[in-house]
Amino acid sequence: MEQKIEEKIDLYCGIYQSAYEKAAKVNPDNARHMASEIFEQVARDLRSELISQLRKEENGRNGENERGNNNDSPATKKQRQALHKFGIEKVPEDLSKERASEVLDMLISLSKERNSEAIGKIVDELNAGGDWAVWKSG
Repeated sequence: MEQKIEEKIDLYCGIYQSAYEKAAKVNPDNARHMASEIFEQVARDLRSELISQLRKEENGRNGENERGNNNDSPATKKQRQALHKFGIEKVPEDLSKERASEVLDMLISLSKERNSEAIGKIVDELNAGGDWAVWKSG
């Protein structure tokens, strides 16, 4: 367990170091702030990817795809309602269950982090007719 924690610390330190080095080249006066912002976003993305991967594995173990409940089917009523609760007004009729799940995973992750600014950006973009394929957690 300790080794796993050490590996995670090394991973996150490496991410921050890489972000800092790149930020220092672009904007040396503001490199720490930029590196912190980049680090936070990368960490969020990693968590979202992990959540999405775990859900996909869980769905495979539960045999949902074998019962005809595949992810290519249209988003469920509950998924659409959850998207509306986040403020998304325009949910495409052809939105798949899988895409809805990915977007919801990301929004829920950001919500848990209390990152209303990032949620607002995503919601605004999607309400403006943005590409749903861009907002993908995995």
